[in-house]
Amino acid sequence: MTLLKVENLVKHFPTGGGFFGKGRLKVHAVNGVSFEVAKGETLGVVGESGCGKTTLGLLLLKSIQPDAGQIFFEGQDVTRMSQRDFRPLRARMQMVFQDPYASLNPRMRIGEIIEEPLAIHGRGSRKERQDRTIELLELVGLEARDFNKYPHEFSGGQRQRIGIARAIALNPDLIIADEPVSSLDVSIQGEILNLLRDLQKKFQLTYIFISHDLRVISQMSDRIAVMYLGKIVELFSAEDLAHVKHPYTQALLKAVPSVDPTQKKEKAPLGGDVPSPIQLPSGCSFHPRCPYREIVCERTEPLLEKKEGGHLASCHFIDKVPKEINI
Repeated sequence: MTLLKVENLVKHFPTGGGFFGKGRLKVHAVNGVSFEVAKGETLGVVGESGCGKTTLGLLLLKSIQPDAGQIFFEGQDVTRMSQRDFRPLRARMQMVFQDPYASLNPRMRIGEIIEEPLAIHGRGSRKERQDRTIELLELVGLEARDFNKYPHEFSGGQRQRIGIARAIALNPDLIIADEPVSSLDVSIQGEILNLLRDLQKKFQLTYIFISHDLRVISQMSDRIAVMYLGKIVELFSAEDLAHVKHPYTQALLKAVPSVDPTQKKEKAPLGGDVPSPIQLPSGCSFHPRCPYREIVCERTEPLLEKKEGGHLASCHFIDKVPKEINI
């Protein structure tokens, strides 16, 4: 069953210049993104900083409005829905933020922080909300006695557990996890990832897991969407990670450090810097950095199409890209 469907989602942000706003430039943050997520699935979204991953997550939650495109939740078009009409659905779509400290109000006790969504949506009496909060604390590996503590009294990993408890308080169907472990020590990352997996099994959660780390994405995801300059350039099953087809995805994969210190990996074949999202390259947006580019890449934008093995990829010359990568 499809829980979430996105069609040609677009979001541009005006920036600088222009007299009385005329002729202002735009940051092309999300530039025509389409995908579906099935109930209980984890879709990983990966790409370099500035590719539009976080903006995409905010669009899905209607924290910001898209310029074009449609968002369907269980078949219902929520794109232009008013905040009042969207509110019951909003309770079913939650977010875990990247910075576990900045996302928590330092003046509130953590019991109040976790209880707040329940109060906003009118769930239960005060006593029932407090009991639910204690249940959530214990569910994420904290203790009932932590109820009256403040965020600064916890470590980074514990704060992220608090953020996760707040996200699942309303029994949501969809959780968007925006770089949930990137600010944590490596030793703690595994604990948080295991917690997210356990909660997914227990509550049949659907995840959109956003990260710049392809290794983390591959551990968590059923399918992986690779974003570059506001577009999805490849979408594939996590089981096919060694057989990615787009040259950008292959470069990301080659950049992942090997767990075997004796193994020498081929240097990622990328040159130059990421182009400006204000002035996108003509044709294929990746062509200025692509080692396989030809004239057609500069002139014609490739479509995201099904390739061999069920992959979706946007590249004119998939056949020129190596068939397998050591990981």
